Amino acid sequence: MLQGAQVVPDSGDPPPSVGPDVGLLLALARGTALLRAGSLNEAEHLLRTAATLAAGRTADAALLDALTMLGAVRAAQSDFHGVREYVERASAVAQRCGWTETARATYLHLLGGWAERAALHDTASRIHASRASALVSGRDDPTVQLGVAALAAASRFDGDGVLTDVDRVHRLWLTAPADEHIASDAVAVLAVADALIAHETGRRDRLREISEAARERLGSAGEVLVVAAIHALARGQRRQAVEALRAVADGERPVVLELNRVYAEMLLVRLHAEAGNQHVALRRLASVLDDAARLGAARPVVDVGGQAVLDLLDGKFGGWGRNEALVEEIVRRARASAAPTVALTQRELDVLCELPTLKTVEEIASSLVVSVNTVKTHLRSVYRKLGVASRRDAITEARRAHLL
Repeated sequence: MLQGAQVVPDSGDPPPSVGPDVGLLLALARGTALLRAGSLNEAEHLLRTAATLAAGRTADAALLDALTMLGAVRAAQSDFHGVREYVERASAVAQRCGWTETARATYLHLLGGWAERAALHDTASRIHASRASALVSGRDDPTVQLGVAALAAASRFDGDGVLTDVDRVHRLWLTAPADEHIASDAVAVLAVADALIAHETGRRDRLREISEAARERLGSAGEVLVVAAIHALARGQRRQAVEALRAVADGERPVVLELNRVYAEMLLVRLHAEAGNQHVALRRLASVLDDAARLGAARPVVDVGGQAVLDLLDGKFGGWGRNEALVEEIVRRARASAAPTVALTQRELDVLCELPTLKTVEEIASSLVVSVNTVKTHLRSVYRKLGVASRRDAITEARRAHLL
């Protein structure tokens, strides 16, 4: 999901004759333009150049922008390991400069929230969503505004199944004016997510709207077929759904985002598992797990899998090779979803997420821009709610309760 006004793409390295400050600005501007144009490799080269120049000249604002946009490149590639790496580096700059809670960090929190959600780190994702929601304004690019609203809605829906925010995002992306440019990757994310939720909640009329909007905005992209397949499933047309999903999963119909191809294959896994086609389901599930590990995105397995897929994972427990740890995490998530949750406030969650870093109370206070006494108050409340008396036990219990 890209940020800022549209600019005309320009390629190539900064001319060798320009000074370092001008070269930095040119590399950053051209890299951002190429990112918007979809030239990801060229954009990454120039943005890395900009980051190197900015770091060398202690140009922190430019460094933050370059690292954030490098995170956006990784997001466009569905490389959520890479997104998290760049978000972590950019966050260190923002924290050092006191920008973590300013508008300058809005897009940083947006990227971080989606990356953490893809990796099933829901607490960290909710924290990013909360901070992005507090910082976003009407002056931000329409794609960023929509992305923040969608992240907040997804976080709330995952947590308690509330559809109010989901309905709002549905209306926002379907009714966005033609002159209000929404980046295609944002549309691709929203179309598939909106369709999955509509199917899960039995809203067949909404699926028709989503299908039409996806065709209008994404043309022949594979995401259009994924939405059409979900619509076909809602109508009981399983064979048509399987054919559409297979075309996307096998790469016959290119997608805007690689993550959505994984969603397509995961839907196929579930359909084959429910139909008793165990061999095909297991083969495709192994492929999905490889992709999930490579991209840092197990979210499709959790979002789409269902009981039939959980049974497959359980049935081959101990036999998933290099993906065994990932399978254990997915199964643990599925088991924990039915367990009672611990109700922590947003600030308590903020403090809880700092505990595994081994920061001192003073360092946590500095990171969260609050007083030491405030951190201690939140810590006491966290310990009480988790039923523990130490930091180590709090971390252990929070992980067991899927709060970390």
